[in-house]
Amino acid sequence: MLVALTLTWTCGDEQQRVRAHLEGAYTQLTTVEPEGLSPSQKEGRRQALAVLREYIDRGVYPQNPGPGLTPIFVDTVGTRCAMGEVVAKLGGAFIVEHIARTRNLATVGVLADEPGLLEWLDAHGLAPEEAALVQPSYVECLPERLLSACGAREPSLDGGVSSGRARVAADGGAVEVERFSGADGPLVLTVRWGAPRWPEGMTYLWAAQDLNVRALVRRSGSYVSKVDLRCGAAPTLTPDEAREVLLLPREACLRTLLRKDPRWALHVWSHHAFGSRDGLRGSGEPICDDSGALLPEVGGPRVVAENWLEVNGLADAGIDLSDYDAWLTEQPGPPKLDPILLEAPPPLPLQGCSGAPGLALLGLVVWAQRRATRR
Repeated sequence: MLVALTLTWTCGDEQQRVRAHLEGAYTQLTTVEPEGLSPSQKEGRRQALAVLREYIDRGVYPQNPGPGLTPIFVDTVGTRCAMGEVVAKLGGAFIVEHIARTRNLATVGVLADEPGLLEWLDAHGLAPEEAALVQPSYVECLPERLLSACGAREPSLDGGVSSGRARVAADGGAVEVERFSGADGPLVLTVRWGAPRWPEGMTYLWAAQDLNVRALVRRSGSYVSKVDLRCGAAPTLTPDEAREVLLLPREACLRTLLRKDPRWALHVWSHHAFGSRDGLRGSGEPICDDSGALLPEVGGPRVVAENWLEVNGLADAGIDLSDYDAWLTEQPGPPKLDPILLEAPPPLPLQGCSGAPGLALLGLVVWAQRRATRR
């Protein structure tokens, strides 16, 4: 199925796209049965289709952080794709686990050599072409407010919490954050797929964990998620609260923020898998416009947020989402922003390919100096 991503594409649209794909596959598989199936194969097929029906109705689908529009067998929190769920629930969990470890983004069409897969399909009366029907592509719709503060995975917090001000390189290839506390020297974050996006001059608290950066941005004496910089109704934290949550284990961080303000559970659509382009919002970019209101195309439906809480073991946290729909239409007016005071940034350390011209020039200067000395 080809999908045209437009400026009005939302989390709800994505949920409906995946469900529509699966409903179409289910209808075809229940309408047309291959000829020559044995009684045991017919029973296996009946069980497989029953699991698929339950999966579609539950409506909890995996998130694929990209890059590209591809299938994904198991996502980072353990949610399986439709075909992965069917195989795993009917005795093939070892097959799905091996695929997830070795080629998680593969299509069924290229998995003919996967140990045990073709045998499992045959035993359950399914042709490889039918299995391929039950495999849509997936992208992301996530609670970016929460994940920017608590991380996408369990962090290593040995470095503690630091504070700094962002300096963005002229070529956009790196971001330098001056450290006001913590280890000496600047923290340099290499931009990957256009993220993280740290606005020039803004002051942050962060817990550095390799590529799993947890950060909050200062705004008018409080701290907010970096995607909420423009939002007039953003959930806020005091400086002491901000430092506390950044050092909590991931689940404790999630629960603390959700108990303080359920608006942290807001889900937003992003084009992380494709990169920000053609005016579309990329992952990590602001979710509100200059008026302080949520961008109309990014809000996710309540069911997506409820599913995410359940999958992440937070259904028992007592989070009240009764006002969720109202969050999507709040018009509070623009927030008051701290003035950005930043001197001319020093040159960033040379990194990667972007540093090659600079290194070449430096080498040329050293060679010229040595040649002049010999003379």
